[in-house]
Amino acid sequence: MKSEDDLKKQAPTLILPNREQDYTGSYFQEIFPKAVRTLHESKILVIVGYSLPEEDALIRLLIRQFAEENVDLTEKFIFYISTSDEEEQYEKLHSVYPYLNDRLKERIITYSGTFNSWLEEVLKFAE
Repeated sequence: MKSEDDLKKQAPTLILPNREQDYTGSYFQEIFPKAVRTLHESKILVIVGYSLPEEDALIRLLIRQFAEENVDLTEKFIFYISTSDEEEQYEKLHSVYPYLNDRLKERIITYSGTFNSWLEEVLKFAE
Protein backbone atom coordinates (compact mmCIF):
# COMPACT_ATOMS: atom_id res chain seq x y z
CA MET A 1 0.00 0.00 0.00
CA LYS A 2 1.31 3.45 -0.92
CA SER A 3 2.08 5.95 1.78
CA GLU A 4 0.51 9.39 1.82
CA ASP A 5 3.83 10.88 0.69
CA ASP A 6 3.98 8.47 -2.28
CA LEU A 7 0.46 9.43 -3.27
CA LYS A 8 1.31 13.12 -3.11
CA LYS A 9 4.38 12.59 -5.31
CA GLN A 10 2.53 10.48 -7.86
CA ALA A 11 -1.04 11.67 -7.63
CA PRO A 12 -3.30 9.91 -10.12
CA THR A 13 -4.83 11.89 -12.95
CA LEU A 14 -8.59 11.71 -12.76
CA ILE A 15 -10.74 12.50 -15.76
CA LEU A 16 -14.18 13.50 -14.59
CA PRO A 17 -17.22 13.30 -16.88
CA ASN A 18 -17.44 16.52 -18.84
CA ARG A 19 -18.63 17.52 -22.28
CA GLU A 20 -15.32 19.32 -22.94
CA GLN A 21 -12.26 17.22 -22.20
CA ASP A 22 -8.81 18.74 -22.46
CA TYR A 23 -6.22 16.21 -23.63
CA THR A 24 -3.51 18.75 -24.46
CA GLY A 25 -1.47 18.32 -21.27
CA SER A 26 1.95 16.69 -21.35
CA TYR A 27 0.65 13.62 -19.49
CA PHE A 28 -1.85 12.84 -22.23
CA GLN A 29 0.62 13.60 -25.00
CA GLU A 30 2.92 10.98 -23.48
CA ILE A 31 0.28 8.38 -22.63
CA PHE A 32 -1.70 8.35 -25.90
CA PRO A 33 1.07 6.79 -28.06
CA LYS A 34 1.62 4.17 -25.36
CA ALA A 35 -2.11 3.48 -25.20
CA VAL A 36 -2.29 3.09 -28.99
CA ARG A 37 0.62 0.63 -28.98
CA THR A 38 -0.93 -1.34 -26.11
CA LEU A 39 -4.29 -1.49 -27.89
CA HIS A 40 -2.63 -2.71 -31.11
CA GLU A 41 -0.84 -5.47 -29.20
CA SER A 42 -3.83 -6.50 -27.06
CA LYS A 43 -6.06 -9.44 -27.92
CA ILE A 44 -8.95 -8.51 -25.62
CA LEU A 45 -10.63 -5.15 -25.02
CA VAL A 46 -13.04 -4.83 -22.10
CA ILE A 47 -15.29 -1.76 -22.01
CA VAL A 48 -17.22 -1.35 -18.77
CA GLY A 49 -19.99 1.20 -18.30
CA TYR A 50 -18.82 3.61 -20.99
CA SER A 51 -21.49 4.84 -23.39
CA LEU A 52 -19.09 5.73 -26.24
CA PRO A 53 -20.66 9.17 -26.77
CA GLU A 54 -20.18 10.77 -30.19
CA GLU A 55 -18.89 13.91 -28.43
CA ASP A 56 -15.87 12.04 -27.09
CA ALA A 57 -14.27 11.69 -30.51
CA LEU A 58 -10.69 11.42 -29.26
CA ILE A 59 -11.42 8.51 -26.92
CA ARG A 60 -13.49 6.81 -29.64
CA LEU A 61 -10.49 7.20 -31.97
CA LEU A 62 -8.25 5.72 -29.30
CA ILE A 63 -10.59 2.74 -28.77
CA ARG A 64 -10.71 2.20 -32.52
CA GLN A 65 -6.95 1.57 -32.49
CA PHE A 66 -7.70 -1.83 -30.95
CA ALA A 67 -8.94 -3.02 -34.34
CA GLU A 68 -8.54 -0.41 -37.08
CA GLU A 69 -9.60 -2.80 -39.83
CA ASN A 70 -11.85 -5.84 -39.94
CA VAL A 71 -8.87 -8.18 -40.33
CA ASP A 72 -7.55 -6.95 -36.96
CA LEU A 73 -10.67 -8.16 -35.20
CA THR A 74 -10.43 -11.72 -36.53
CA GLU A 75 -7.94 -12.56 -33.77
CA LYS A 76 -9.32 -10.29 -31.04
CA PHE A 77 -12.35 -10.03 -28.76
CA ILE A 78 -14.31 -7.08 -27.41
CA PHE A 79 -16.30 -7.42 -24.19
CA TYR A 80 -18.80 -4.61 -23.65
CA ILE A 81 -20.50 -4.50 -20.24
CA SER A 82 -23.15 -1.84 -19.81
CA THR A 83 -26.62 -1.39 -18.37
CA SER A 84 -27.90 -0.50 -21.85
CA ASP A 85 -29.47 -3.32 -23.84
CA GLU A 86 -27.21 -5.53 -25.95
CA GLU A 87 -28.56 -4.26 -29.27
CA GLU A 88 -27.72 -0.68 -28.30
CA GLN A 89 -24.25 -1.81 -27.21
CA TYR A 90 -23.66 -3.45 -30.58
CA GLU A 91 -24.85 -0.28 -32.37
CA LYS A 92 -22.44 1.82 -30.29
CA LEU A 93 -19.56 -0.51 -31.17
CA HIS A 94 -20.61 -0.45 -34.81
CA SER A 95 -20.30 3.36 -34.75
CA VAL A 96 -16.67 2.95 -33.62
CA TYR A 97 -15.93 -0.09 -35.83
CA PRO A 98 -18.11 0.50 -38.93
CA TYR A 99 -16.88 -2.67 -40.66
CA LEU A 100 -18.56 -4.93 -38.07
CA ASN A 101 -20.68 -7.54 -39.78
CA ASP A 102 -22.30 -10.88 -38.93
CA ARG A 103 -19.03 -12.73 -39.47
CA LEU A 104 -17.23 -10.57 -36.91
CA LYS A 105 -20.18 -10.43 -34.50
CA GLU A 106 -18.89 -13.58 -32.77
CA ARG A 107 -15.85 -11.55 -31.69
CA ILE A 108 -18.12 -9.13 -29.77
CA ILE A 109 -19.45 -10.22 -26.38
CA THR A 110 -22.02 -7.82 -24.97
CA TYR A 111 -23.56 -8.01 -21.52
CA SER A 112 -26.51 -5.95 -20.33
CA GLY A 113 -26.18 -5.42 -16.60
CA THR A 114 -23.79 -4.22 -13.95
CA PHE A 115 -20.11 -5.08 -13.78
CA ASN A 116 -20.73 -7.07 -10.58
CA SER A 117 -23.46 -9.17 -12.19
CA TRP A 118 -21.21 -9.82 -15.21
CA LEU A 119 -18.39 -10.84 -12.88
CA GLU A 120 -20.70 -13.26 -11.07
CA GLU A 121 -21.58 -14.85 -14.42
CA VAL A 122 -17.92 -15.12 -15.43
CA LEU A 123 -16.92 -16.64 -12.10
CA LYS A 124 -19.50 -19.41 -12.59
CA PHE A 125 -17.31 -20.67 -15.44
CA ALA A 126 -14.25 -20.71 -13.19
CA GLU A 127 -15.83 -23.10 -10.70
